[in-house]
Amino acid sequence: MQRRAFASHAPELQNRHVKISLLGPVEVRADDGSLLDLGGARLRTLLIRLALEPRRTVSHDALVDAVWADEPPANSSNALQQLVSRLRRRGLPIHADSAGYRLELAESDIDIFSSEPTGPWRGPALAEVADRDFARAHLTRLSELRAQAAEETATTIGDLEALAAEHPLRERPVELLMRALWRLGRPAEALAAFERYRDLVAEQLGADPSPALAALNVEILRGQQPDRPSLPVALTSFVGRDGDLSQLRELLGTTRLVTLTGPGGSGKTRLALETARLLAAQPAGGDAAVRLVELAPLGEAVEVPTAILAALGIREHTLLIHRGVAVDAQDPIDRVIAALSHRRLLLILDNCEHLLDPVARVAEAVLTTCPGVTVLATSREPLGLIGETLWPVEPLPGLAAVAMLTDRARAVKPGFDAEADELDRLCLALDRMPLAIELAAARLRTLSLHQLTSRIDERFRLLTGGSRTALPRHQTLRAVVDWSWDLCDEQERAVWRALSVFHGGATLGAIEAVAGAEAFDHLSGLVDKSLVNAEGERYSMLETIREYGLDRLGPADRAALEGAHAAYFAELAEQAEPHLRESTQIEWLAVLRADHDNLHAALRRRIAARDTATAIQLVAGLGWYWWLSGYRAEGSSLAAEALALPEAGEPSLQRRAIALTMAALNVIDGRGDMVRAKEWFQQASALVTESGPAHPLLKMVQPTTLLASWDLASAPELLPAYRVLFADPDPWVAATARAFHAHTLVNIGQTGPQAKADFETALALYRTVGDRWGMSLALEALSMMEAQEGDFAASAQRALEADGLLTVLGTSEDLLQLRLRLAQAQWFLGDTDGSIATIAAAERQAEKLGSSFGRAATAFAWASYARLQGDFVKANRLLCKAAELIDTDIVAPQFRAIHAGAFGLVAAAEGDFDLARRQHTIAVETAIASADAPVIGYILVGCADLSLREGDPLLAATLLGAAEAMNGAVDHSILDRPRIDTEVRAILGEERFVAAYRRGLAATIPSLPKLTGLPLSLSA
Repeated sequence: MQRRAFASHAPELQNRHVKISLLGPVEVRADDGSLLDLGGARLRTLLIRLALEPRRTVSHDALVDAVWADEPPANSSNALQQLVSRLRRRGLPIHADSAGYRLELAESDIDIFSSEPTGPWRGPALAEVADRDFARAHLTRLSELRAQAAEETATTIGDLEALAAEHPLRERPVELLMRALWRLGRPAEALAAFERYRDLVAEQLGADPSPALAALNVEILRGQQPDRPSLPVALTSFVGRDGDLSQLRELLGTTRLVTLTGPGGSGKTRLALETARLLAAQPAGGDAAVRLVELAPLGEAVEVPTAILAALGIREHTLLIHRGVAVDAQDPIDRVIAALSHRRLLLILDNCEHLLDPVARVAEAVLTTCPGVTVLATSREPLGLIGETLWPVEPLPGLAAVAMLTDRARAVKPGFDAEADELDRLCLALDRMPLAIELAAARLRTLSLHQLTSRIDERFRLLTGGSRTALPRHQTLRAVVDWSWDLCDEQERAVWRALSVFHGGATLGAIEAVAGAEAFDHLSGLVDKSLVNAEGERYSMLETIREYGLDRLGPADRAALEGAHAAYFAELAEQAEPHLRESTQIEWLAVLRADHDNLHAALRRRIAARDTATAIQLVAGLGWYWWLSGYRAEGSSLAAEALALPEAGEPSLQRRAIALTMAALNVIDGRGDMVRAKEWFQQASALVTESGPAHPLLKMVQPTTLLASWDLASAPELLPAYRVLFADPDPWVAATARAFHAHTLVNIGQTGPQAKADFETALALYRTVGDRWGMSLALEALSMMEAQEGDFAASAQRALEADGLLTVLGTSEDLLQLRLRLAQAQWFLGDTDGSIATIAAAERQAEKLGSSFGRAATAFAWASYARLQGDFVKANRLLCKAAELIDTDIVAPQFRAIHAGAFGLVAAAEGDFDLARRQHTIAVETAIASADAPVIGYILVGCADLSLREGDPLLAATLLGAAEAMNGAVDHSILDRPRIDTEVRAILGEERFVAAYRRGLAATIPSLPKLTGLPLSLSA
């Protein structure tokens, strides 16, 4: 039976943790990232005022003054309370006491209270209240912090010029601009900047520049040469690693050896340089406190100390002072120690991976003898020293990767613009790695974004043409990975190749099954070289690294590895399958979900290889996982391909029967293809006759085959087929037989004690075996029946328990209808806020899943509420939205019938009786075609509404009786029934009402055309 949706008004968030941003226009985000609609200016101002003093009570007077200033309303307390209520309904935790209101959020949930709010600025802070007295102190502090942050992170002349223009009276931007221009050989511009600043402060402040700035001006005037910068000037913007910068700065204050690790192209060097710039910009820093040693060009161990000395500006035979004594050291490492022993310095050792041993020796010598030196290394592999702190350089976050791609694309193609989703797809395909993004942006000179994205499988051929001045191994994507390949020994390369056939990573056991029992030792080496990520018990590769490994496989080796991969995962799926109906289902679902990509990749490969036996084994093992995890449409498509393979060489009839049964179940719900489902059930039934029904689902094949051909006339044959299984020794089979026997009774209009008892028995049996899906199935049905009986408290309790079970289970698709059922019960109980929150949760779930039906069901729900409130324009708009959504999806006829009936109710309420009659005709015909008696009864109540409005209360009473006849009892969960019943009784009087109602109780489906007066076609 199709479950029916009920609604209430627009979504509101309840009891959700939120974060508030005031660094720009006020924003509030929930934990899931969704942005809350804050409404108009007064509501926003009230929130800002409360957020400036979190967890402190703000008085009524202060809040009224903040919101209305000099024009408070006559009843200001009431007006303020209404605004607070609106914020609460949006999910803001605002508490009241006798003195006022307080916002119950920690300072950590409000961005302006961060110790250094430098990253998330979206515009001027507190812009909406910048002219208000209560904001001024905060604005002063925030403006200073923002200016300091901008000065610390400025990397180009343009940045510095913009800062000087934005803060014309601040001296630091002028100093930084003068130094940068001087170092670039533009002293005249540096002097001009000083002159402009001196004239400005004299005119506006009556003051002079500081002595330090004046001294810098004199140095430039004298023509002195600036110190050669120890760090190269950045030529591009730095995107997306503000958090890394902040944490690395703190880490380098407490740790003397930090190694940035990551695969080639991950941005290790740039992050190290930006960290150094940030440290050098601190008052205790300075450019001379940082030295960069570029190790990539070196090929011999002996060159490492020499490169460090060169970076320090020390000539080959310079006399050095070590501990107060002149030293003419011959050993290169001794010379490095002597050069550094008296200095406080950050030494950047860049690209260490090909010279790990000599770099480690020098670093250890320096760190143990030169207390003022801190080492920041970049390497694809750790140095392996005691005291070393590793900082993995991860791929860029999604938004940062998109920002970087956009920035680099505009540099080569001015005016470039594209949808964020399309940019994100390309960045994701590139593993969000900075070098790959840089190379891809260069290709946008000659390819459109769509062309580049569609060809990204050819990444190693496409992504070439990097900077001409970059190292050769950074000029193409292949060269980057070639460098890593060359650093591996042959055993590590073999594991790399084996791991490349996995999708989404793997456990150690899976890797050893494919690569060999000795794989772990060599896998560790790949982890150390940043080619494999180890997280928990799983190992994974970036897609670029994985694709490279595949390219290194010959056809025969690849076929062998993929065969071993498929065999392992087929056995895993088969091992997990029976546990998915037991109390351990959560643990086994987690195992399968972790390897979802591997399982599907294995199945697709076996289909392509025409390996029928393994493909069928995978379908049989995965079918119930697809059902529980919401992959019903995708799973049924894969199953169809596997079942179409030739049967020759397939050893197990039972496996094929299981695969057919699983495929049929999934195709019904996932594709709505009853024809194919019936065919597969029949094939499975024939095989069960030959092999015997050992599997629980195979015991259900006979009644399920009958169910696939369901109509109201087939019930006498179907019910005994379920009853045979009531005494099955497998409690899961007995429970499922009971549940579907009860559903059959409900569908034929026998919603009496027997159906409810069957559901209760099924629930008890499911509890015995611990199957949460089965428990939720029975609980949802009992919730439906109790709502129809009018016991909405019991209905809500059942629905809440089922919601909890499905949430833990992760069966998202079934949650949508269940939550609408719960919302209905909450509404009837008078819990408006709870009903609102529940429907909002269902709507968010539908959006997250991309479910057209789920979005249609929630649109229908809001339409129902709008109609009940008399907003027929809104109701029609929402019903039209639902219609568009179900036109693009496979939707059960029951929902289509209810949807058409809702259109009829709106049309009748607006007085358009002709349109209402057409819609109700469609609704009744569709309901009859669904062979679902309670849905027919539901629709007849809408027909009664039309008859009442058209002035025929006798027919309305008869149709109400017919609705009870179809359902087997009065359905108290139908929203309009109480209203229609009351109005008809008032018009007819009790005696005439009862007589007409009794005529309706004798109704049958064939009698409906005459009874309703609608032009029904029962062949529909």
